[in-house]
Amino acid sequence: MLTDAVTSIKTEIHEEHELTREEVRLTRREIVETIKSSPSQYVRLMSEMGIAICVFALLVHWIVSVELINTVFAWFLIFCFSVYWAMAWIKERRRDEKSLT
Repeated sequence: MLTDAVTSIKTEIHEEHELTREEVRLTRREIVETIKSSPSQYVRLMSEMGIAICVFALLVHWIVSVELINTVFAWFLIFCFSVYWAMAWIKERRRDEKSLT
């Protein structure tokens, strides 16, 4: 009776583990396909995230006086991320214009 319960639990855990692994594989595959289909959108998203993190760090610095990132470095990163964002945006617009013609 007890061995049957243990075997049943082991089987259920193994099935759940395999199901989770398959979901992770599918999600990873979808992410990789999305990045391959539109690398400029990936760069835009990463730039937006970087800008948001730097702005958050600057806000914390000005409101609470706690320096998470050096202020000058945060401004430099915001500038760099803005340039990357702009380049990716231009590339997307060019690609969209080519697809329309």
